[in-house]
Amino acid sequence: MPGMKVLIAYDSRKGTTRAVAERIALIAQGSTADVTVSHVGAISPSEAAGVDVLFLGAWTHGMFVIGVGPSGGAVQWASGLPSLDGTLGAVFCTYDLNPRGTLPALASLLRAKGALVAGSHASKRRNRLAGVDDFARDVMGQARRRSGERSSGDRALRP
Repeated sequence: MPGMKVLIAYDSRKGTTRAVAERIALIAQGSTADVTVSHVGAISPSEAAGVDVLFLGAWTHGMFVIGVGPSGGAVQWASGLPSLDGTLGAVFCTYDLNPRGTLPALASLLRAKGALVAGSHASKRRNRLAGVDDFARDVMGQARRRSGERSSGDRALRP
């Protein structure tokens, strides 16, 4: 839907999470021209204010089962987010062995800021793009439906 603003913020160590973020952007651009993809170190959390959809991605750190979770950069960035007050959010991660609690942790960070988390996706490093298109299409479909519902409601209120 034209005019919809999408921000894809990610933390990537070896480029794997960046590749997933760029693929999500490609799919999102089919719905709207206003898509920003940025590493969390290059964008202020305040820039998430006013977006319609926020994707947050992280690489999974930890050793096997010890300390497994989202990267510190993604956690720190999300902790600094302004109120998202009903913004549609989605989370994704990349991992080598098992993402364990990475996605729930990322989703919890967005929910704590008021986002409505519409989906999550974990990508194994060796097959990083498997399932990404379906994940991005699903989230963007939800965003279009929400936007349409708001537009219809706005029109219904006007004389």
